[in-house]
Amino acid sequence: MDANRIEKIRDLIDAIDALEARRSILPAVAVESALAALRKQLADLENATVYPETGERRCATIMFSDLSGYTAMNERLDPEEVEAIMHRIKTAAIRIVESRGGTVNQFVGDEVVALFGIPRAHEDDPCRAVHAALELHTFVRELNAEVEKDVGQTLGMHTGINSGLIVTSLRDQRDGKFGITGDVVNTGARLLAAANNDEILVSPVTQRLVAPYFQTEPVGLIHMKGKSEGMVPHRVVKKTAVQTRFEAAELKGFTPYAGREKELLALHSAFLKARAGQGRFVTIHGEAGVGKSRLVAEFLHRVQHQVLDFSILRGRCQSHEQHAAYLPFTELLRLAFGIDDIDSPTTMRQKVVDAVLALNAGRDEYLPALLRILSIPSDQYSVPNELSGEGLQRNIHAALSATLAALGRRQPLILLLEDWQWADEASDVALMHIVDTVRAASALLVVNYRADYLPAWHGTSDTEIELGPLDQSGTQSMIRAIYGADELPDMLTEDILQRSSGNPFFVEELCELLRDQGIVRVVDGRVTLQRGLKNVTIPETVQALIRAKLDRLDRASRAVLGPASVIGREFLVPILDRVLADREKLPSLLQNLSRNDLIQFLRSSPEQSCQFKHAITQEVTYDTILRKRRAALHQLVAEAIEELYAARLEEHLEVLAFHYDRSDASDRATRYLELAGDKATGRFALVDARAHYEHALRRVAAAEQTEAKRRKLVELTLKWGEISVYSAPPDVVIPVLETALGHAEDLGLDVESAQLSRLIGFLNIFGGNLSAAKRLYARCQTIGQRCNLKVLEAHGVSGLGFVANHAAKFRESVKHLETGYALHREAGELLGCAHAANLLNNSYAHLGEFESAREATERALVAARACDALTRQWLSHYWSGLTLILQGSWDSAILEASGALTYARGVDKMLIVSVAGSVVAQAQFMLGERHRGIAQLEEMAEIARQGTIYELYSRVFGPLALCCAEVGRNEESLRAAESCLQGCVRTCAGYEHWAYWAQAIVASNTGAKSEVVDTHFQQSIELAKARGQRPFLAQAHFYRSKVLLKRGDVTTASAALKQATELFERMDMAGWLAEARRQTLSV
Repeated sequence: MDANRIEKIRDLIDAIDALEARRSILPAVAVESALAALRKQLADLENATVYPETGERRCATIMFSDLSGYTAMNERLDPEEVEAIMHRIKTAAIRIVESRGGTVNQFVGDEVVALFGIPRAHEDDPCRAVHAALELHTFVRELNAEVEKDVGQTLGMHTGINSGLIVTSLRDQRDGKFGITGDVVNTGARLLAAANNDEILVSPVTQRLVAPYFQTEPVGLIHMKGKSEGMVPHRVVKKTAVQTRFEAAELKGFTPYAGREKELLALHSAFLKARAGQGRFVTIHGEAGVGKSRLVAEFLHRVQHQVLDFSILRGRCQSHEQHAAYLPFTELLRLAFGIDDIDSPTTMRQKVVDAVLALNAGRDEYLPALLRILSIPSDQYSVPNELSGEGLQRNIHAALSATLAALGRRQPLILLLEDWQWADEASDVALMHIVDTVRAASALLVVNYRADYLPAWHGTSDTEIELGPLDQSGTQSMIRAIYGADELPDMLTEDILQRSSGNPFFVEELCELLRDQGIVRVVDGRVTLQRGLKNVTIPETVQALIRAKLDRLDRASRAVLGPASVIGREFLVPILDRVLADREKLPSLLQNLSRNDLIQFLRSSPEQSCQFKHAITQEVTYDTILRKRRAALHQLVAEAIEELYAARLEEHLEVLAFHYDRSDASDRATRYLELAGDKATGRFALVDARAHYEHALRRVAAAEQTEAKRRKLVELTLKWGEISVYSAPPDVVIPVLETALGHAEDLGLDVESAQLSRLIGFLNIFGGNLSAAKRLYARCQTIGQRCNLKVLEAHGVSGLGFVANHAAKFRESVKHLETGYALHREAGELLGCAHAANLLNNSYAHLGEFESAREATERALVAARACDALTRQWLSHYWSGLTLILQGSWDSAILEASGALTYARGVDKMLIVSVAGSVVAQAQFMLGERHRGIAQLEEMAEIARQGTIYELYSRVFGPLALCCAEVGRNEESLRAAESCLQGCVRTCAGYEHWAYWAQAIVASNTGAKSEVVDTHFQQSIELAKARGQRPFLAQAHFYRSKVLLKRGDVTTASAALKQATELFERMDMAGWLAEARRQTLSV
């Protein structure tokens, strides 16, 4: 079936629905004649034998209903009798399902398969399915009362309902109207099998979506074949009193109201005039979810606290009852006459008669029309036979006007007619006839409707309120209110604002989803994000609103919107023009989409550009496209960009990479991803660069492994590895590099093998495998010497110095690093010079040669600045900060390390964040900001723990252990000390001293014997002497003196303090010397 035919079917269905809605006001013969002609056209179109392979991804609800007792009925009755009963059930199923906006997709024997949301979505499809199931069960129960005696067994339906993603396509009707696949379908069928007679089971997903509107109860865990986890379905018990999304929100509890003061003032002003006898007609319109009903509720809340002498009558239109004539007025009249759902027909009739006679001084001429509207039978007040068609319609209008006028004379009246976009035609006509009555009475008539609905009477209201989205400030206030928080992460606010465009319903649903999924956590009024927001699923409630709006579009407009969503939220019209097959109507179709509030025109020069009004609309539209079709569209978009901007491709590399990566054009995807990665690296956008290279690597790895592909994999891995060593855990990066190293060795790529060995060696240091690192660096050195490549030789020698540094062999480290520095300089490789000099700074500092350390830092900075290497520059500042900590210059340490910390956070280099942050925190602690310092050390320790980077364990957990010990947090101190020692054993020796001192202080704090306390100090002292770590030796004596003094051993404390002071003076450790002198005074 072609797209034209599908559209004709939809148009015919709409026409039939419209005629059905006018039955009460048109002659019956005319309606039946017109319906017969339309139904014949529909049947002719639907009976086409071949449907092409078209399809889309839809979030929909599927209902499986089966007849219990069918087999017994076949055994007992003649086939014709069975067919007659089944015909009645099938006819009822079609009537019930279609009246709720669904489609009966198949009858398989006695089983009914119905779809809600296919081919047309509604925002409440799960509710429609449950309503339909309840009605079908009721019908079969009533039918059973007629036939049970003949059948010899009770007939009843049992039903399973599930909601979620279904892939659907039109197909041969012998298999049903739509082909449907997906786990949602299978699970729905299994729910049917699990349901007992007259039981409706819904999946957990469906239950969550219908929960406010239906009472349900869990039936216990069931296991389904082929599924690893069980499911707890819910049994539908009955409908609740909740009918609208607004009522559901009210039941849950409103978010504190903010803004809209201008609109509230307009409503209040209109009410004051109405109360004074100048009736007012007010309209409120805005997009779905913008807060129309909430505005009215807030207005009523305020008025009810100020004024007592008025009454409120409310009539709602329902999306699934658009063809129920006079529905909103029926609800309004039931309220006016005090009719309850439990009233019998006799009671209801009497209430209406009594009320109308009282209001109209005994006059009863309008009673027949009012009783007809309310569907209350009455012999006494029946509508005369001669009154039909337009005459009956005029009588109904007069009855409504007279009743409302009488109610308004009794006391001021507020009439609320809500969701008018779903009003039936009879009600819409009636509305215009009661407006004059309202204006002549003490009455305020408020009608709200959605922005994409344009009533025939538009512009006739006394006050028109157009409700727009919240601005940024209003959105932030709403998010704070939802979470009960004072502070919000900027990323959270920006993401929600970008996705919701300030729509309050979207904002609230997104906030709830983020909290439910554990992405957002609120502690003490502060919101924190537990992970990124990139792949957050759009709430189903929000998707439903968008899908329903999209399905109301004509075919041509939908055909434009899909490709536009592939281009992105913002799309250039020239690109879209090249993607579409039919381009002539594009300008008018874009205008139509703009009128429907789906897109906005951004600019017309130099190229026309549009944007989806909501990011969510673009996402939902995109998600409906089948993946294969998406890939084809992405390729068309990329080709259009290449064609349009052939002379300026450099500007569009990232966009081309994005689209080709989502297409089936693998070679082009790899090419543009690599180019985009190179461009990002050149701009030092390392997070973006890493992502581009990773996507390119996945493409190459998935391709047939020819020699060319293997060479490309090595090349890409080197680029990716260079920018990943500081920003990803070693256990993530090393396997990728080792795979590439294997390819490089097989292909005889010596230079690439050496470069990969260098990177893997570097990461092995952080991962705790110093022996492997030493072997890999030695290999890099050997290849460099064999190939006469000074750069590779320099990297190898410097790497050996790095290994020696981490093995606490500081004199050996200095020897290798000085040689490596000279080789790098000879080769003109400034980046290597900076790296070697930074490590020299650290090794010299451990030896207490602070002047040499300072000079090494200067060498590092000169080299890094000369080649504009920001990472090396900030690493220089970090290493300088650590040296200043050892030296006791805490203010200067903060100054050096803070810049490195800020930089590292900005470029996502978590290794640098952790160590630089620990330097700042140590200095803060020493300067008296103890609580702040420990808090930051704990944050840095968590980074180290999450990445399992043992390099960080010694330099982060060591200071944390010492600081916690000094403030008496003994258990935390011991845990941190163990982690520090673990890091020292695995990869980074030289920092055990902090752990030993912490253990000694904790032992003293907890009353341990002096020998136990001193054992820990002696471990540090002996180790520092053996390694030549004079700064740590001096500090060991200092901390020992503090503990001894606290324990009352003044003599030994004085001797230890004297040793510390002499060493501090000899090495010019000014800060520590000042601390020692203060300690001397206390002695």
